[in-house]
Parts: sequence; structure tokens; C-alpha cells
Amino acid sequence: MDSSGNILSPAVQFIDKYADQSMGSHVIGISPFLTQWDYMTESAFLHNIESITELALADFPPEDQKLIVYPEHIGTWFSVLGEPEEVIAAKSLAQALTIACSQPDRKRAIESLLPLIAADDPIITYSRATLLLKAQIMLETYVKIFAGLAKKHNAYIVAGSILAPEFVIGNDSRITITGQKIYNTSIVFNPEGKPIAFINKIHLVSSEQFLAVPGNKNDLKTAQTALGEIGVMICADGWYADTYEAYSSADILVQPSYLDPLEKWTLPWQKGIGATNGDEKLTEGEAWKKYSLEGRFSATNARVGVNVFMHGRIWDVNVGGRAFIIHRNSLDETPIIIEEPDITKPSILHVQINRQMPF
Repeated sequence: MDSSGNILSPAVQFIDKYADQSMGSHVIGISPFLTQWDYMTESAFLHNIESITELALADFPPEDQKLIVYPEHIGTWFSVLGEPEEVIAAKSLAQALTIACSQPDRKRAIESLLPLIAADDPIITYSRATLLLKAQIMLETYVKIFAGLAKKHNAYIVAGSILAPEFVIGNDSRITITGQKIYNTSIVFNPEGKPIAFINKIHLVSSEQFLAVPGNKNDLKTAQTALGEIGVMICADGWYADTYEAYSSADILVQPSYLDPLEKWTLPWQKGIGATNGDEKLTEGEAWKKYSLEGRFSATNARVGVNVFMHGRIWDVNVGGRAFIIHRNSLDETPIIIEEPDITKPSILHVQINRQMPF
């Protein structure tokens, strides 16, 4: 921590494998370390994310083709933007929400939304209200930052995800909110900073189900890029066969993820409790390896798979997970896995790939 008690980001782990300077295409997974203080202002967030992005790209010629993947919910925490320091300095997320939603203007706005958002748990009510009341500024900041990074670095970007109501982005980049149903949405930007794909999460985890609605699996389409077709599986979507069926043509599979609390990674896997096939002995982390992207990759037609996690501490909740890139040069080759060694620290994972995509 610094002298003010703020949590400082640990040193970045940079795992750079399979570099071949004759190959001018790069796949990069970025797992940043973030706290609520990084989301207090747009400039604070941009400083953090730009620093790790520039470190990741420092040695690459600007003209090289690049895909950068950021974690799930990296946009959701823009809900913190503009809150007073009293909220940011709260001891817990529940306390922060309570203080924020007790402000007179916010309280009146919430009262007008109660028929839509009311829940037995006031924290759920406050969470729903925050996502709806701050949706415009959240979306504008999210799109501005990641479109800007894509354009600045001449890169395709999978911008993690954001919890937000239905919206459209016009040709003038203006964002219009078109409904009140909240989705967990990822956007893929091209090197011109233009959105080329919108993906809604299909398989919501229990903590999301009181806030969001699932997307339609029939809407899952690969993003067409110069590096090949990209299939975006938001966190839990990477555990289900129907997602891989939808992305059967993908050359690159990416899985932006978010896990809290981090401590779950080494604890018994809850879905394995009571099983008799060996799953009862699995930890959460081992279940990720067996049933998610790493375990399913060999059965796909993809050359590269990327799984990134947000790292850090949001109020009283530690977030993290073991990020990795999995890679092969041919379908009959045993995939090679690059993992971050420390699941508590930010990381950059990088692999260079042959331009001849797909197989």
C-alpha cells in the first residue's frame, strides 16, 4: 500500500514465448491489476491500462497485426466513475453501494426506478439502480477508452466485458441506450477503433443472474479479422459445448474471465461436491483446466486460445485466476500452454503466430 493506504499494483509478469521475428502476428492476453481507485476517474483507469498495454507492445513493429484480449467486467467497474472519495474509501462493496445510493439525488432517482429494480436485498436493488442510472457514462467511457487503444496501437481488441442495458453505437460513435434489460456484453474493436462484433454472455453465473439476462446463443458469431476468425466466450460460456459449436470455424478462441473471491481458486470445486467420477477431488482451478478452454481446446479447430482474468482488489473482494495462452501450429500437434505463475499479480501473455491462418 502507499502512504494513503491505497493498494499498489504488483510488478507485471511478462511471459513471452514462441517468439519468431519472421512471424508478424501477435496474440496478447492482458490481466491487469485494478482496484476501485483505478476506476474513480477516467484518467486513473487509462493510466493503469495504457501502462500495461504499452509494456506489452513495446518491442513490436507498429505495422504488425495484433490481437489484445482484456478480462471480463473490466468495463462493469466504470460504475465507480465520479463517486466521492467517501464511497471509494469505504471498507466494503456493500458499504460503498449504501453510501453512494444514499446521496439525495441518487436516492430520488432510485425511488422512481423501484417498480423495475426492487429486490428483497437492498444491495441488489442498489446494484441494479447503479447499472441503469450510470449506464450512459459507463458505456461512453468503456467505448472511448478501448476504441482509442485499438486505434492508437493499430490492434484488434477484445474489450473484456461490461454489464449494461441494451445499446447501439451509431456511425458517429454516439451511444444510444435502447432498453432496460442488462446484458454482460463484450465488444471487439478493429484497428480503426470501430466495433466489429458485439457478444452477450449466454451462461450467467449465479452472482450475475439477479442483475443481467442471458444472451441468445443463436447470436454468437465469430469476429472476422486479419488474424483469422475470433470466437469470444465470456467466462462461463467457455465451459459449455454449445459455445464451441457456435464457434466451430474460429481460428482464435478468447475467454475474458472474472473470478471472485480469488480464494476460490484453490478451494474444492462446488459442482464437484458429491460427484463419484473424481470431480469431488477437484479444486476450482483444476476444474477450470479440465472443463473450460484448456480442457476443450484440442477438440476445436482453433490455433490459439486465450484466457485472461482481472487481478486486484475491489473494496473487500480479491479477484483473480490463472491466465494462460494455449497454442499449436497444426491440428495434429499437441498444444503448448503458457501460464502466468502467480495468480495474484498482473500479467502479459504473448505468442507470435504464422500469418497463414487458418489451418
